Amino acid sequence: MTIYSFTFENFFSFEAKTTVSFLADKRASLNDTVFEPSPEERVSKVVAVVGANGSGKTNLIKPLAHVLWVMTDSFFSKEGARDHFIRPHIFNEGEPVRFGLDFAVEGKRYRYALLRTGARIWGESLERKTSRLWSKVFIRTWNDEAQRYDIERKGFGSANLPLEDVGEHVSLISLAAQYKSKVAASICEALRRRVTNVTCFGRNTSYYEQDAASEYYLKNSDAKDEMIRFLRNQDFGISDIEYEVYEKRSENGSTEKSVFPWVIYDRGEKQAKIPLLLESSGTQSVYNLLSKIIPLLQTGGVMVYDELEGDLHPLMIEPILDLFFSKRTNPFDAQIIFTTHSIEVLNLLRKNQVILVEKNDGASEAWKLSDMEGVRSDDNFYAKYMSGAYGAIPRI
Repeated sequence: MTIYSFTFENFFSFEAKTTVSFLADKRASLNDTVFEPSPEERVSKVVAVVGANGSGKTNLIKPLAHVLWVMTDSFFSKEGARDHFIRPHIFNEGEPVRFGLDFAVEGKRYRYALLRTGARIWGESLERKTSRLWSKVFIRTWNDEAQRYDIERKGFGSANLPLEDVGEHVSLISLAAQYKSKVAASICEALRRRVTNVTCFGRNTSYYEQDAASEYYLKNSDAKDEMIRFLRNQDFGISDIEYEVYEKRSENGSTEKSVFPWVIYDRGEKQAKIPLLLESSGTQSVYNLLSKIIPLLQTGGVMVYDELEGDLHPLMIEPILDLFFSKRTNPFDAQIIFTTHSIEVLNLLRKNQVILVEKNDGASEAWKLSDMEGVRSDDNFYAKYMSGAYGAIPRI
């Protein structure tokens, strides 16, 4: 799976149409931060989003997380569920929200468009690129007079899809994948290779992250080895992590197995261990974060993440991004888009891999560093941003 770009309009703090592109400059030298899905295209593995508090950074990445969910999993969610919640801009509340996604699956390039409110999908379409042209796979629009959808499709899903039974909030792609449409099934399978901590309500933090991470490492020894290698390389002082499996009894008397991680320290002939829960927030954050990143790198996909640094030191961003840059750890060219307050990241990336966000007159706007006149590739992006030369900085 490759994400080329996504667009949105009238979504939360963004009123105007906004495009976020992963496409990279073909004129720049090829390095590990980009890959080439075809001889004509170069795509970034990473896009960083920076800006002041309240500028709309999280709102910039929400659309990608939302549209991927609608396409793949809206079939499984009841109408009115919080997953369907979206909000138009406060000065344009009577209009629907528009989304677009340009992506590739199994070497085939697609463009998807979605028009919706919180209550209904008003229209959606899918196009596939054939040679240099785009051909319609399907187009679905709400007929307000007839109170039903008008649908045109070509080789997409069986003739007897239960279109009238699934409600007005389900994507045709998510529906067709349940009825053996090869195109829909391949798209859903690929787009589910994603990791995100973003919902339409903002950053989602689970209290059970460490439990899930421990269960993952216990079942996947190679992933655990990669995690331990990372911790050792970053000089956390940790020798190993061991797992204790025990039975946990709930209030109703039932029992379930749970995994408890112990951190091992070696000092010559002496060895000591302490519960991971007593380690620093930073150590625990890295442990949890790697349990999401490592499986994504093993399959390819996209990570949509708010405040990647979390409880980490700003300099920890570089080794985390190196996992995406390295061909050893990222053989399938997984991608990541993330927000951050760790501005040091600016000097790790190229100017077309940095998006600045600012809010003016109640509306957010975003632009790439490469879109600004006079920005040179050899500039010290960090120093110039901190001086206010690029904007998108708190007014203090």
